[in-house]
Amino acid sequence: HSQALDLTKKEIEKDVRQHYEQKIDELKQQMRDTRESLLKEAEDTREEQEKLKKRYANLQDELATGKKISKDLKQQIGDFRRQIEQLKNFKPDVIARELKAVETSLNDVKREMQSFMASSAKKIMNLADRTVVSSLVKESMTKLTDCRVQVK
Repeated sequence: HSQALDLTKKEIEKDVRQHYEQKIDELKQQMRDTRESLLKEAEDTREEQEKLKKRYANLQDELATGKKISKDLKQQIGDFRRQIEQLKNFKPDVIARELKAVETSLNDVKREMQSFMASSAKKIMNLADRTVVSSLVKESMTKLTDCRVQVK
């Protein structure tokens, strides 16, 4: 009878040992799966962190650019205000004198173009080239005349 008890006791110990070994193997597998999952999450988190760092750097660059543009615009506004103030002090007689100087310059250029047409343009041997040059000079003289009239 004691042998039967020993045999039953050994079978029970074997069953218990197998049961716990199986549980230990399941827990080991669960730990491996959890470890792999955590490692993947950590890698994903690192990748996301790198993306966020790059985005942050881009935003800092954009902010710096925006600040520079803002500074430049403020400078331009200041320049425009100074120019407006200068124009407020610009009197009609000063404007007339300046326009007369422009008209004189336009007349001088027109005379030079007429002189070119009268002498130098005729020296161009190729008829097609001479025609093109003459046409361009005449067109420019017309534009000069229109500009001079507008200044007057």
